[in-house]
Amino acid sequence: RNEFDPEELWNYELGWKTMWLGNRLRLNGAVFLEEWDDIQYSFLPPSGSGLTVIRNAGSAEITGIEADLTWAATEALTLTAGFTALNAELTEDYNEDAGDPDDTGPEAFDGDRLPVTPEFKANLIARYERTVGEFDWHLQGALVYNGDSFSDLRRGDREILGKIDSYSLLDLSAGFRRKGLSVELFVNNVTDEKAEALRYAQCATDVCGSNPVYVPIMPRVYGLKLTQDF
Repeated sequence: RNEFDPEELWNYELGWKTMWLGNRLRLNGAVFLEEWDDIQYSFLPPSGSGLTVIRNAGSAEITGIEADLTWAATEALTLTAGFTALNAELTEDYNEDAGDPDDTGPEAFDGDRLPVTPEFKANLIARYERTVGEFDWHLQGALVYNGDSFSDLRRGDREILGKIDSYSLLDLSAGFRRKGLSVELFVNNVTDEKAEALRYAQCATDVCGSNPVYVPIMPRVYGLKLTQDF
């Protein structure tokens, strides 16, 4: 039987919403603390059964700050920025085989980073808008940064799978709107950045981890969007 307890999460948060410079500058944000108990952790067993096993991996604590800023720099130019900084880690050792006669000790330790979650993410958007005659024109550029992360909780699996590197993406767009008709040209991932969103093994990591599955981010994409409001 695959028995496990329900998770429990307590979230404590203090936030703010502020306006400055005659309401041309808006700064919002929050600091928070999350206490996560009986984390449900899933993995594929070495038996090769193909059935996912779920165990409780102990407790973790997540502290962080997030903020977003919007500045109307001129009547035409708006700058927007945001970021999230996290410290997400176990607060006790995770021993998958505790009580087993063949127990070799913990697979993850107090203070280890939680998987999947980057320690830092940020974005910056610049948007320029002007009205010329009956046309509302706009130009926009967006830069996104995503920090590095691990795919798995256990140290042994991390040594096999490695760390997912950080990456940055640049998106550009331009278009116009007139009487309910919108036309926009865009290029996403302008530099055609090669990066991974996720990495995992198709079976137990110590068996399939040498040939993992890589889930890439979207490559460079060109597009045209047409929208008609009725």
